[in-house]
Amino acid sequence: MTFEEKIKHFDRKIQSYKDNEYETTRKILVKVCVKMACFGMRHARWLCVLFMATFFGLTAQACQYPCKPIRLIVPAEPGGGIDAIARMISLTLADELKATVVVINKGGAAGNVGTAFAAAAPNDGYTLLVTGLGHISSALVSRQPGYDPIQDFEPIAKIAEAPNVLLINSGLRIDNVKDLVRLSREKPGFITFGANGGSNHISAEIFQHKNKLSWLHVPYKGSALALRATMSGETDLIFITASLANQAVETGKVKALAVSYPRRLSYMPGVPTMKEAGISGVESSQWYGILAPDGTPQHIIDVIERVIKDDLEHSGKLQKYLQGNHLETAFLGKQDFKKFMLDETQRIKRLNIEITN
Repeated sequence: MTFEEKIKHFDRKIQSYKDNEYETTRKILVKVCVKMACFGMRHARWLCVLFMATFFGLTAQACQYPCKPIRLIVPAEPGGGIDAIARMISLTLADELKATVVVINKGGAAGNVGTAFAAAAPNDGYTLLVTGLGHISSALVSRQPGYDPIQDFEPIAKIAEAPNVLLINSGLRIDNVKDLVRLSREKPGFITFGANGGSNHISAEIFQHKNKLSWLHVPYKGSALALRATMSGETDLIFITASLANQAVETGKVKALAVSYPRRLSYMPGVPTMKEAGISGVESSQWYGILAPDGTPQHIIDVIERVIKDDLEHSGKLQKYLQGNHLETAFLGKQDFKKFMLDETQRIKRLNIEITN
């Protein structure tokens, strides 16, 4: 590496630090090096390399995470449940860490596009992934998801859970689950459902399997798009998280037939559980969590985990959002979250075997 290349090498690294004091010092050092070289000072080149290397080491030590903007990757289009959770996390992290936090939506391929992007990102703590059940289910059913849901990520915290509700377009003259099952059996492949590869897709597949039905799956890049399709009549039904379902029902464009949860929901008291509707074994829910690329320093994992935990325990912005949108707080720290993800992986594998057989 030539002298000029060494100078540029250190200069590029130092430029990543946004603090004005570091930037000013960097410029001074560069000017000194140039003047030393111009005046032909003996060993000027190697002294400059030494100065730049020393300065980079000092700035690296002085930089306390975070030193630059943090990116939260959402593997879905804007407007869905994961997107909303991510935006509240961004506010919480921004307030507590005094940092700029940006939410980036990368939907596509049932969430695989955004998740693979996060997996390939530098493991420096400045790219994090906010995701849900689809993180595991999509990877297991895709031939080439582009990531390993366990090996490629460091769990930070599980945040919340949300029951799924079966919604049907109001244009269909169906008032209960039994009528839906009857029509589905009379016309195999007639009923269409929207899903984006997450818990809503799994719920629909379980429902079909338990009742020996055949629906037509219409894929979408996110749950918000899939919900809008059912509301407009583009698809017939959808399983969607209760917070979004409750808002959709109020428009009158869809009807709630059942909730896939062991008990009725206080904010939707007129909607029966699946068991009450005559269908057993189809309980399912969405969960939300935050991950980092594998190899992310543990002290950064600990910082993010602490911020999330403190918010949920002390009624911070995130906790208030969960309460106001009918989401169940379900915090798990990094170690328990990792065990949870391993258990979820085995559960989804068993479901896939059961359904395909």
